Amino acid sequence: MIVFVMGIDPATKEKELIEAMAKETKLEQRDINVRAITKGKYEEQTTTIELPRKKATDLIRQRKVKVGCVECRVRERIYIGRCFRCLGNGHRTRDKNVGEPNKSIIKGKKWITDKREDIDIATLLLNNKITIANIRTEKGYICVDFGNMDMYCCYISPNIDIAEYTAKSDELLDNVRVRGREAVIAGDVNTRSHLWESPTTDKKGEYWAEWIATLNLVAHNTEGLATFVRGNIAKQIIKWWVIE
Repeated sequence: MIVFVMGIDPATKEKELIEAMAKETKLEQRDINVRAITKGKYEEQTTTIELPRKKATDLIRQRKVKVGCVECRVRERIYIGRCFRCLGNGHRTRDKNVGEPNKSIIKGKKWITDKREDIDIATLLLNNKITIANIRTEKGYICVDFGNMDMYCCYISPNIDIAEYTAKSDELLDNVRVRGREAVIAGDVNTRSHLWESPTTDKKGEYWAEWIATLNLVAHNTEGLATFVRGNIAKQIIKWWVIE
């Protein structure tokens, strides 16, 4: 089972982290697998660690672990499935599909769209067993209320200035804050941040990182896997051969 450990001191090394986890969980150091360590805006570190399920569950329940002199936050890393319909991450084929479809694609189907005239974001719920309490559509995002949690589907254009961008981000994220519920935000916000494995962080990414910290959210992008691949994907296929 994999957990996030967040808020680690910038000076902490992997060896110190493993020693602290071994002390906390009473495990042998060889049973602790540190999978990745990344740095945030203020140099604080976040890591994903693989542990035996029982020990990981105990750690998640206590919600914190002491690493060096710092009390670090612990969260479960939720597995993100992959859809074999669109090859996208974050959903399964039978659950839902979120995207920016052409108007002709959604015609005659049960797509839920936002309030803009052009279809910039739409979601399709494919699992009839899912109970939905309410659906709210706004300009640029959709909120699906599942009773015990909310799912937001959003899109923010890259072709707007930073003032308009932050205003649109605030409209969505302030709604998450005001509702004060468990929430999943799935969307295309057209920005870069180390939080979701981008090689660089831009001003828009810094703004989202501040909101993510404020709302106590966790980025769940798959490590090292791009959310969008530009160009001819066939050129990226290597090590293949023809079988008779």
